[in-house]
Amino acid sequence: MSFDQFPKTNRQKINRANEVTEFDLEVDMEVDIEVDIEVTEDSDLDEDTLDVDQEPAEVSLPTREVDDSEGQSLPLSASVPLSKRKTKSNWPHSSGELRYGEFVGRGTDLYILQTDKSGKLKEKRFANLVFIKETQQNIDDGMYQIVLRYWFIDQWHELTIKRSQLQVNELTKLLDYGVDVPNHKVRHIAKFLSLQEDGAPLKKVHEKLGWADHDGALVYKHQQIIGSNLPYSSEYAGKLSIQNGTYEGWKQVIEQEVLGHIPLEFALVCGFASPLISLIARFVDIEVLLFHLFGDTSRGKTSAMRVFVSPFALPSKQEGGIIFQWLGTKNGMMAQIADKHGIPIAFDEASMNRMKDFTDILYLLAEGREKARMTKEIEERKRASWSGIVFSTAEHSLKSKSNQNSGLIVRLQEIGNVEWTTSPENAVEIKNGLQQNYGHAGPKFVEYLLREGKDHIIERWKKWSKICYEKMESKDGLSARMADRFGLILATAELMNQLFDFQVNIDGILQFLLKIDQENIESRDLGERAYQYLKQKVVEFQAHFNMEGAPAIRDCMGSITRKPGKGVEVVIMKEPFRRLVHEGGFDDSSVVLQKMKAKGYLDHEEKKLTRKRKVDPDKPRLDVHIFLFDDSLLEMLKRAPLPSPFVTSKTKPVGIRSTDDAEDYTEVNVTDLD
Repeated sequence: MSFDQFPKTNRQKINRANEVTEFDLEVDMEVDIEVDIEVTEDSDLDEDTLDVDQEPAEVSLPTREVDDSEGQSLPLSASVPLSKRKTKSNWPHSSGELRYGEFVGRGTDLYILQTDKSGKLKEKRFANLVFIKETQQNIDDGMYQIVLRYWFIDQWHELTIKRSQLQVNELTKLLDYGVDVPNHKVRHIAKFLSLQEDGAPLKKVHEKLGWADHDGALVYKHQQIIGSNLPYSSEYAGKLSIQNGTYEGWKQVIEQEVLGHIPLEFALVCGFASPLISLIARFVDIEVLLFHLFGDTSRGKTSAMRVFVSPFALPSKQEGGIIFQWLGTKNGMMAQIADKHGIPIAFDEASMNRMKDFTDILYLLAEGREKARMTKEIEERKRASWSGIVFSTAEHSLKSKSNQNSGLIVRLQEIGNVEWTTSPENAVEIKNGLQQNYGHAGPKFVEYLLREGKDHIIERWKKWSKICYEKMESKDGLSARMADRFGLILATAELMNQLFDFQVNIDGILQFLLKIDQENIESRDLGERAYQYLKQKVVEFQAHFNMEGAPAIRDCMGSITRKPGKGVEVVIMKEPFRRLVHEGGFDDSSVVLQKMKAKGYLDHEEKKLTRKRKVDPDKPRLDVHIFLFDDSLLEMLKRAPLPSPFVTSKTKPVGIRSTDDAEDYTEVNVTDLD
């Protein structure tokens, strides 16, 4: 629909911060004005002699608006310059004219009104039409941007620019987008656009997602801004696709493909738990929950991730989707999740990332904000933040590629080798259905959370934390902390069942969480992990130990002695032990020794972590660490053959040469280590 096809009667809707008003605009077709109009092509326009600043006679016309081909309201100036009346002519009010000062927009062209020497008013075609469709204010930072609509190569285009780009020296840069603003026209185009600003519709938008404070009110930003007693509306204008299809279409997929299979129900509830956790974190100190799904391919890990994010956004790794990839730098990954509070966050395929150690990035994800950095002016830079739940997938465990501190172990919950989907067909239906319908259920749940109120939500959380803790068969010093985390998910499941007309299996999800905890409880015990790790290393480096009177084949690290009725005693010198511990991802060797001492794995002198022993008969006694292992170590030593003189180890044997950093180890042939 072109500018000369607008209807006579138009309906306008104006959005302001404090009101929404609708009214009819009646266009008067019989305005009796005599003008003498001569239309001149822009090729005949003499830019040097054109006086766009002249003050011609004016006539006041009723302010009105016309619709463009897509129904966009365009304000027309109430002040139109006219020449001496000579012949009667009707101004084509309903034809889509756009008038500001000496400028006239008609159809796809922009004209300039000029009075010639004889006093006649002439329209000179100046350029392809470009006008301001709307002004947008970003409520995240208060900055304004302009949406331009312009004609180029037989069609209309739209382009969003910064308001600062309305300056003459910036406008010419829009030539590459097809805007008709070459150097000899740009000054007048800039003036034409400037005249429109005050009358252009104002629209508030946002690019950040999730919970935020605006004008003293707690709101949740999604496709629309959600909150009570909001002074304005706002629409999402970011790069992600966060809503498509229908709620009914999404629910059908959930009912047919997800409900009834506990692993997928768990993933679904975790998605809804993200805004609940983020909301509570505003009042209680809660870190981001991290779940890592690992195992062989084709187990449905990515399908579970699609279910997880589908209530809030496009469940895809393609452009616009909210499933991100591990393949990238740490800073790039943080930029993708910055300022998302209560939106489920997903990273797929950590196997593709070349990181050798995931410790730093896992701590960063759990912390929920970037590290502190300084600006050039030596001021602290504003740090990006996020909150809620993060899902990750890979074929391998992330704990196996991270340091062994208990702090990380409790922050990262790993779920290994679970059949997330019931069949290949199940995975296909989930993918196809959820990529067509997403982003509707999440806002419904957020509205319900706001109605329930934080006190009621926290009360439910505490109730389920207590239930979860009581149901744990084995407990350790971290069990209460884990129960608090799992209680957030169970409280979410209960709220979901009250809101939606479908039900998730809360008891089944509780048992699923308890199984995860019991599988991980042993790995949370630092002393036990160090015990198992040292046992493996003793077997690996047995050639470096004196055994039953036989000297070490390689440079000696200690001794291995069978103690009837007590198991096996392993003596390790202090420096080799320190290097072994560092290589295994344990930060502090003294902490490891304290934990092993507490479990009875360390033979030591009173108030010490060492004993004096002779390792080499020809040398004096040394302070050494003595570890007590069960008889299974002897069986492991028998099954593991001694290395040949030409075996190459990817891990440098410990205690041979001193280096400053264990990370500098390279492949070393053991025959060269004398």
